[in-house]
Amino acid sequence: MRATEDHDSEIQKEIIQIMSPVFDLYGTRKRLQYNPTKAVKASQPDSEDPDVFTRNEINLIISTSSNRKSERNMAEYWLGSGPRSAELMAMSRDAVDLENGIVRYEMGVVQGQYKATKNRRSKRSVELLQPARKALERQYAITGEREAMTIKMIDRDNRTERQVHFKPVWVTTFSDEPYTHNQSFRAWWTRHLGEAEVRYRGPSQCRHTFISQMLTIGMPINWIIAQVGHSSETMIRRHYGKFIQEDQPVSFATLANKQLGFTE
Repeated sequence: MRATEDHDSEIQKEIIQIMSPVFDLYGTRKRLQYNPTKAVKASQPDSEDPDVFTRNEINLIISTSSNRKSERNMAEYWLGSGPRSAELMAMSRDAVDLENGIVRYEMGVVQGQYKATKNRRSKRSVELLQPARKALERQYAITGEREAMTIKMIDRDNRTERQVHFKPVWVTTFSDEPYTHNQSFRAWWTRHLGEAEVRYRGPSQCRHTFISQMLTIGMPINWIIAQVGHSSETMIRRHYGKFIQEDQPVSFATLANKQLGFTE
């Protein structure tokens, strides 16, 4: 039931994101400021407090074997890098510098439609942590030799269509086709969490988990913002990440006492 609610919410948000600029453009041309989507709020089945995975749960997820190696690699990469689901599925090998551990996010795919990133901040290069880099290395054994495809991509104006070459990184194990929808991954994810004996949370929590892990170990907020393509520190802290008490690497109280010169 929860998986269905998450999926329905994602569809609602995508519809609003697509229709809102259409009404804005209409209003600009007709000099009539009317955009009914501004008053529509997509349902949010997840609580405002992110329901993230702990380090122990992450270890259970990535240590549990699976015969679907592509999805298993995809899960570890997602947990270790935190992209949006649309960005993840649209990753192209042309945008990956595996030797130097750099990935560029340049587009996304939603319900089979490839689109340029939704804003300029979302188009970004990120540094890969070791788990994400290792997952990509394993995935290249699956997709590293695939020939480029030609796909249609809609530009940020939601009108201009371009032909682009695409070398998919992530493919479904059963069909060997590039991921363009998240339903297949979600079905595998649900079963995999059960096999790992980890309480179910939707795949979107992989992004929240990465952000939360980075906040917990004290990474600079500006670095986190650059990695995940978000613009607001407030939104990062309030809606996308939280401090995970059990995963803090050191006692920050002990560290503060030491830095301030307080000793027993």
